[in-house]
Amino acid sequence: MSLRVFALCFAALAFVSAAGCTRHQVQVDPIKTEHVVEVKPMEMTINVNIRLVDKALNNFFEDIDQERMEMVPSAEVSSENNDAGKE
Repeated sequence: MSLRVFALCFAALAFVSAAGCTRHQVQVDPIKTEHVVEVKPMEMTINVNIRLVDKALNNFFEDIDQERMEMVPSAEVSSENNDAGKE
């Protein structure tokens, strides 16, 4: 009986060592992928608060207007405004 156990263990060990000595090589072809990126035109709507822009422009030019009013007599300024409307 011990001879059978010894022979069985020897056979198992021989089988495992033979299986461990084999070499396996698997070749895998590279996977080709293709990505398509599509750029579409984009529409944008920009809302501008005209009152804020108008107020900012008035504040910006207010100093220039005041200096002009001080430099030019009032009669000439009113005639310039009338002439500008006629053109």
